[in-house]
Amino acid sequence: AFKGGGPPSSVSVKIMVQQVNLYGPEIYVHHLPEVVENTNAHVYAIVRVIDRDLGINGEIQGLEIVDGDPSGHFRVRKNKVISGGKSSEFTIEILKPLDRRVAPSGYNLTLRAVDKGKPPRQTYMFTSISLVYVNDNAPVFDREIYEVEVPESAPVNSPIIRLKVTDADQGKNAQVFLEIVGGNEGGEFYVNPDTGMLYTVVTLDAEVKNLYTLTVSAVDQGNIGSRKQSSAKVKIQVMDVNDNNPLFDVDKLEAYVSENESAGTSVVKVTARDKDSGENGYISYS
Repeated sequence: AFKGGGPPSSVSVKIMVQQVNLYGPEIYVHHLPEVVENTNAHVYAIVRVIDRDLGINGEIQGLEIVDGDPSGHFRVRKNKVISGGKSSEFTIEILKPLDRRVAPSGYNLTLRAVDKGKPPRQTYMFTSISLVYVNDNAPVFDREIYEVEVPESAPVNSPIIRLKVTDADQGKNAQVFLEIVGGNEGGEFYVNPDTGMLYTVVTLDAEVKNLYTLTVSAVDQGNIGSRKQSSAKVKIQVMDVNDNNPLFDVDKLEAYVSENESAGTSVVKVTARDKDSGENGYISYS
């Protein structure tokens, strides 16, 4: 500084640069895609919160759930502080069993992160939790044993009987797949896995086999490892039809009779056979 013609003078000025809380916290959530109801899982998500400010303005004060959980099914727990407080890791834990019947749409949590700046900045994030029904019911047939009669003249692909199966679960846990697992070694029958209708695959022959006992399995389509199964028996009686002609044991027979034989004398014995069964196999001679 100068005054008149005198010598210059100077003074020291100290300028203090005060840090300003420029940035709010940033929230990153790594969570399960869905949660099975009544699960034993303890941790739903790992949350990392960072702040790009320097000093105390960049330190994380906390993370909390501020909406979407009125019954207290979840809690936030701080795990560790990273990079001198500029980054913190939290977990969202499941405290109570989750029931999809109570919350069919799942849960929509609102998270709030706050830094230590003055004044503090805060950031909100929404995270959705989808619930999946637990597979706690096995498929149930409406009968343990089915009994049905089929004529051996039934054409190939003839419907025989519809097997009715129900499952008290929801969604894919209630979807049932049917399969013949026993008694069908020759591949004579087929069951539609979705409708439960049982069909013939070949022409049946009561003279070859007149009774089949099938074992049909029903498996639900829950997640692998949780699928449930049940089974039922199907007894199929193949009914004979009169589809065979009687046949003599020999095609041609010659017999000789003395001219003086009295009436009623036995001349020759002939035998015929019929491959049909029951009354259809009974033979009369004339």
